[in-house]
Amino acid sequence: MTQEEKELLLKDVCARLPYGVQILYDSDKKFDDGLICQPYGLTIYNGRTCVLAFGVVDPIEIDEFKLCLRPMSSMTEEEKKEFQACHCVYGLHPDFQPMMCNLANELNMFDWLNAHHFDYRGLIGKGLAIKAPEGMYNLNNE
Repeated sequence: MTQEEKELLLKDVCARLPYGVQILYDSDKKFDDGLICQPYGLTIYNGRTCVLAFGVVDPIEIDEFKLCLRPMSSMTEEEKKEFQACHCVYGLHPDFQPMMCNLANELNMFDWLNAHHFDYRGLIGKGLAIKAPEGMYNLNNE
């Protein structure tokens, strides 16, 4: 993982911590049979970025986990309506990428996208996150 990728992932995971994002953790970095858990805090030590996670005693280095995120294309019609109603200054392009307007609305938009666990930074395509399994995030009960 490059330093640029680590910095991108750090920015993304920091913004998602309050929303109960899940991670796939595997100490062997295989990510196929890893432990899925919810990170609760972030610490940096010795210049290396680490995430502390439920169910994991030792700090996890940033290249030892993958965020479980929803692709933008998985946005339901109901979510599209909610997104547009909450952020009426925005329209959605055919590829579901949000259009920006002003800073306050941008922050609200990113909060909404983070709360709904969408991969608006393209982390899945970069191999820095995985597609969340169907039903992982039960947003109706959050």
